[in-house]
Amino acid sequence: MKTILSINYKFFEISPKEFIDIVVKNDKQNLIRGFEAVTKSKDEEEYLKKFTKIASDNGYIVNLHAPSLCNVEQYESYLDFAVEISKIQRRKVNIVFHPINADSLEESKKVTNCYVTELTEYIAENKYNEYIELSLENLNDFEKIKRLKKENLIDILNENQDIKFTYDIGHEMMDDMIKKDKLNEILAERLNNVHIHTKGELEDHYPIIEKTEKHTKQVLEKTKQLIESGYNGDIVMEYAIDYIDGKNLKEKLICYINCTKIVLTSV
Repeated sequence: MKTILSINYKFFEISPKEFIDIVVKNDKQNLIRGFEAVTKSKDEEEYLKKFTKIASDNGYIVNLHAPSLCNVEQYESYLDFAVEISKIQRRKVNIVFHPINADSLEESKKVTNCYVTELTEYIAENKYNEYIELSLENLNDFEKIKRLKKENLIDILNENQDIKFTYDIGHEMMDDMIKKDKLNEILAERLNNVHIHTKGELEDHYPIIEKTEKHTKQVLEKTKQLIESGYNGDIVMEYAIDYIDGKNLKEKLICYINCTKIVLTSV
């Protein structure tokens, strides 16, 4: 098992070459498989294209985490970009997709299912299946907004056979809902991606830097259970750079890289 680093525009302040050089120099044990990237603008997409070429040349993969967009047309345009990322590295790219929030959980399920159905049809029509796949992620409640949990995704997955599942254990920890039970059969069957992180006083996406704190233990124990149950896919350390130690971006990136050892010696 290898880990994936989650990156966004805050990491893009250094050139793609310098970024990858830092990773290569500090990933001496070859523990990092690649990156899961979020982009929210055309400039960021151009950066990621250059980044993907250099990362791929150095043996790293790049997957994507779709931003929250306003309509199906915007998501279709994003899928076009994702295909470019796939072709650069000559491999199929996984795209994490957030459920759509609506006025109620039932309405959120309905709207999300419509989006997913339209996007899978777009993928099929454009023969994108060999380049990209969608992976639906469970969310935590945010302030007073009720968002779709993993159990809410089961019906959507049943209706859309090509959709995978991203299990965000950190989101489940935020809602204090981590259980020792094994995943539902459909969730386990479609599981292709795992997100881990812990939390501060209010926010999530804090790094796992030690093994004994209550919430950290819950996340690591659940991750270990998945692996012992046969999961051998990617483990994405979805950490926000603001919460990673370091005086500057380079120091933070090195600290982020070193966090992989804590995870891999715990699971």
